[in-house]
Amino acid sequence: MKNILVLFCFLLSTTGFAQGLEQSILKDFCKCFGKINSENPSIDDSFDNCLNSVIKNYEDEIHNIFYQKFSSKDELTYGKAYDYGYEYMEKVVSNNLEFLIFECDSFYNLAEKAREKKLNDQEEKIINSKINDLTIKIEKFTFKNIFLLQRGINYFKLKNYKKARFDFKSVLEIEPENLEASLYLAFVEDYSDNFDLAISLYDNLIRKNPTEELKMLKILVERRKLESKQ
Repeated sequence: MKNILVLFCFLLSTTGFAQGLEQSILKDFCKCFGKINSENPSIDDSFDNCLNSVIKNYEDEIHNIFYQKFSSKDELTYGKAYDYGYEYMEKVVSNNLEFLIFECDSFYNLAEKAREKKLNDQEEKIINSKINDLTIKIEKFTFKNIFLLQRGINYFKLKNYKKARFDFKSVLEIEPENLEASLYLAFVEDYSDNFDLAISLYDNLIRKNPTEELKMLKILVERRKLESKQ
């Protein structure tokens, strides 16, 4: 970890090189997404495939920079130079999600398709049956939080956002720190196009659990909000 931090600091110290290289990586990454044409896209698989494809274009350049910098001090072996170069490129892409969503339409479109299909994987009849069973349990048991949460998730899958919102808020009244209910409440406002509220809810979640997925979901809302005004 110490060496990788030193490597990043080194690249940052060569400002012109770092900025030019990052811009080239991101442009090639965007071009790769533009070539993807799938009715059932997986954002994770596409991300990995494009990263591996783009890395091949730059592996020698990055490797040589790292290896020349550290080989004289015996701080970095030939193999590790390649590994650190790979990590650097992953970091460039993950740190520029906002650029990819706002400036790379192919990435944005694929991310939106993935968002739309993520939770719609069950037939309506099965979901309604689950809702009926959960409603019986909610009326029967005193400790009903888990059943309210599961019913809300199933209402969400049916795109019944009004009833889903009610269930998730009911869970949070009993258990304010329930992260799953907070996440699904953010989904409800997101899919309802309540942009400002969704952004605020994602911000709260990111403060508690700063994952790349949450950051991307927030930026996707920001772009849809911008497009809604045009």
